[in-house]
Amino acid sequence: MKSMKIMRFSKIFLAAIIALGTTIGCAPNIEGGGNVDHTKWEDVGSIVGEWELTSWSGNNNAKPLIYLILNEDSSFDMYQKVYTSNWTHYDGNYSVSEENILSGTYSDGEKWYGDYAIQYAENPRRIRLTNVKEENEVLIYTESVVPTSVLEEAKGASQPEPVRSSIIKRFL
Repeated sequence: MKSMKIMRFSKIFLAAIIALGTTIGCAPNIEGGGNVDHTKWEDVGSIVGEWELTSWSGNNNAKPLIYLILNEDSSFDMYQKVYTSNWTHYDGNYSVSEENILSGTYSDGEKWYGDYAIQYAENPRRIRLTNVKEENEVLIYTESVVPTSVLEEAKGASQPEPVRSSIIKRFL
């Protein structure tokens, strides 16, 4: 008799756990929570602003820190900390084609690594850049003011000649 009560209790307890798990698993995903991205990306928006790289589909071991300023006059400033312990500043010009493709050239004439299809999102304001030739490379930038500390540190380190170009690369 006692074993039947324990068995009955176990079944009820197990059913309650399963029901709770099912309820939690079926709960609606609130914007910004969970692993599902419900962002509504648009093909129309403004790329002008200050941006911080918040997601990158590339090598997760690199952990690049990037700030990108895209000015109205089609000039850009990029501050990066990639494979180094110091912030480096690069600048140049960018353009957006009629097909909504972003491309750029550094002030020394070197072109960006790739051209990027642009999409826009609001709340928070973001841009998603997808490499046209390597569609698995996706960068998401979130609107963010470049910290003064980054600007100050990079001031004396503008566009250095890399000692080992295989390690120190421009991010874009």
